[in-house]
Amino acid sequence: MKEKRSIIVPPSLGYGSKGNRAIPGGATLHFEVELLDIIDPKKRHPNIFREMDRDGDGRISYEEMAYWFANSHPDQLDRIPIGVWEKDDKNMVRSLSSVNNQFFSNFHS
Repeated sequence: MKEKRSIIVPPSLGYGSKGNRAIPGGATLHFEVELLDIIDPKKRHPNIFREMDRDGDGRISYEEMAYWFANSHPDQLDRIPIGVWEKDDKNMVRSLSSVNNQFFSNFHS
């Protein structure tokens, strides 16, 4: 693979005439991107967050995570491994969100 491309974004499609903090107004944006891999959709990793989020509210409660561990692989794990919940629930609100990147420190492949 390893194919490289340049992407040029004119100001009208970027930050416009106002800019954004470190990017001055009227700036043309230049990106160098490299294709590293193409993943076959049939071989895609499962979305564990969605599997755990039983009520679909975009958050995982302690109870949802405990249910997932108890029912997904009962022959391997019947409960949340020690430290997993505590590591991801950094703000101690007893729910995890994929939006603020709280989740997946233990589950990323």
